[in-house]
Amino acid sequence: GERRVARSRFLADGVAAFPVTAGAHRVTVTALPRPDALSVPADAAHAELAALPPPLWPPLGPPRPGRRWRWPRRWPFRG
Repeated sequence: GERRVARSRFLADGVAAFPVTAGAHRVTVTALPRPDALSVPADAAHAELAALPPPLWPPLGPPRPGRRWRWPRRWPFRG
């Protein structure tokens, strides 16, 4: 369907991003941009593994002692 065509076009562009796994690694696969990118063997692709930094305190710093600090809803939770 349309999603498959869009995904094939996205892969043919040469860049595919995988979702973040439980190990908190961002995986980026970059292939050579060529018209037959879908038929290029895996050896021609370049994989890059970058570890995400641990979650930091919000800009205001750690919560004051004696006050319950809630993770802001707009903050995406990682690990």
